[in-house]
Amino acid sequence: MAEASASVSAQGVGVQGVDANETVGRVIRRLIPFLVLVFAMNMLNRVNLGFAALQMNRALSLTATAFGIAGSCYWIGSVVAEVPGTVALGRWGARRVLGWILIAWGAVALCTGFVQGAQSLFICRLALGLAEGCGQPGILLYLTYWIPDTHRARVNSRFFLCLPLTNAIASPVSALIMQNMHGWLSFAGWRWMFVIEGFPSIIIGIIAFYYLTDRPKDAAWLSEAQRNWLQETIDRTHPGPRKHEGLMSGFSNPLCYVFGLGWFGIAFFMSAITMFLPLVVRQLGYRNVYEISLIAAIPFVIGLFAMLFWGNHADKKKERMWHSVIAALVGGLGWLLAYWTNSPVLVITSITIAAAGMYAAQATFWALPPAVFSKKSMAVGLALIATLGQFGGLVAPIIFGRIRDVYGSYNAAYLTVTVAMILTAGASLLGTLWGRARKAREQAMAGVAATAR
Repeated sequence: MAEASASVSAQGVGVQGVDANETVGRVIRRLIPFLVLVFAMNMLNRVNLGFAALQMNRALSLTATAFGIAGSCYWIGSVVAEVPGTVALGRWGARRVLGWILIAWGAVALCTGFVQGAQSLFICRLALGLAEGCGQPGILLYLTYWIPDTHRARVNSRFFLCLPLTNAIASPVSALIMQNMHGWLSFAGWRWMFVIEGFPSIIIGIIAFYYLTDRPKDAAWLSEAQRNWLQETIDRTHPGPRKHEGLMSGFSNPLCYVFGLGWFGIAFFMSAITMFLPLVVRQLGYRNVYEISLIAAIPFVIGLFAMLFWGNHADKKKERMWHSVIAALVGGLGWLLAYWTNSPVLVITSITIAAAGMYAAQATFWALPPAVFSKKSMAVGLALIATLGQFGGLVAPIIFGRIRDVYGSYNAAYLTVTVAMILTAGASLLGTLWGRARKAREQAMAGVAATAR
């Protein structure tokens, strides 16, 4: 009877009179804008180092390799914090965990404006990674508590809008701060940028304590029927014990490594483009900071529309695997085209094509693991995938920086991103097919056991 009462008709109306689309729509309107803002702050404090480099590297006497190491320090902290932080969110709730880590990373980002050399910069970036570590996988886990599988790719695309949107907005905003506040109170423009862009995270963290709701059953802003329907739908989609598996259980699940390799490619791409795109644009012959910021914003603006379109298309077709594979291959092709050309316009065009592919892949990639993981393994599985994948973000800055110091150009580094996106395409295909086979086998064994009883 419980299943019948929670079932949904073709028109999206449950037997109890609950309109599924209206209920999910209300959840989206309530949670997604705030979560987008939270992750936008995460991204802003992470990627503004790339714009600071236009002034900071000379002020602190940083080589391209040292700058790459600074970028990698963030990912080291993130790798350390992601699994325990995400499991903590699953156990103690997003309201408390996200609130505290927002305050923490805002304070660290603000302090970055006071670094005096490479070592203090390394320490601040490491601390930022530790503070932000469970931000993305934790929010993705949180969404599995609220969004049914049938809507997840579209919702993921809306959530991940903050990635290209933040980069597109951060580019001119960071440039304006650096140019217009340079020298004010004897502070360099790049220092003011870190201070000003770090403070909002602290405010948002305080708001999170009062705004977020941990589970559908606790949502006073839904009707009782809507709360019951949504909680039953989520529980039925991912059946299993409510207790999350231990940290070590994920290491024995081969799907975590496969999908982790897929996220490795995307994280490699994101780290490379967010940290080095302003420097790549300057290498193409542009010198004005604000002009560089506008050009660097182009790939992210196009990526935003690509993510929206591809996520909606995947939900409409009810297919995610091939959407992820195709988009990842487009992302790799764009960097290959950038390597083949010397024209500044064609290089930017090629990187824009690559960004569109990567963001489209990201919109669908995170809909793949939840479809093949059980409920009890969801928290550990998503956290481990994100953690393994973050090694891509860790090595990309070092590779790009080292290639720049050795060859005097970033061109050869473009090919490494192409390889990374091929890994993402292959992992999306293998992980989904393998996961489906395992899930079918487990269901068959459960059916045999039930028949025997």
